[in-house]
Amino acid sequence: MPFNTTSQDRTLIITGVRLFCDVHLFAIQMQYNKAWGQRYGANLNCRQPPAITQTLTYEFDSTEWLKGADVSVINGYPFALTLHTNKRQLPTCAVHSTKPYSERGDRLVGIAGWYTCWLTRLQFIWST
Repeated sequence: MPFNTTSQDRTLIITGVRLFCDVHLFAIQMQYNKAWGQRYGANLNCRQPPAITQTLTYEFDSTEWLKGADVSVINGYPFALTLHTNKRQLPTCAVHSTKPYSERGDRLVGIAGWYTCWLTRLQFIWST
């Protein structure tokens, strides 16, 4: 299923992120204005639901925001993810098995992509 969180109300500010991992990134969930949104990926209705062994949750105050991402991609799928804020680098979800693709912006305002039983595509949308 496709998703795009930027179609939401533009007054919403990302205040947290939750990553669901094992050997690779299975799902992502964003928090807007201190309320958790929908989880994209790790669909528990799948015949063989992903075996999530690690859930990484980060919440930010008004002085911290996401401004970068390092993504390892294998066969077109996001495999591992390391996020960066304006203050710190967050621990990696899964293991970077290839040289990660790095993306930087001013401030993350949303994400888009595609998910089925796991996260299959991921795009970061930055403020301009």
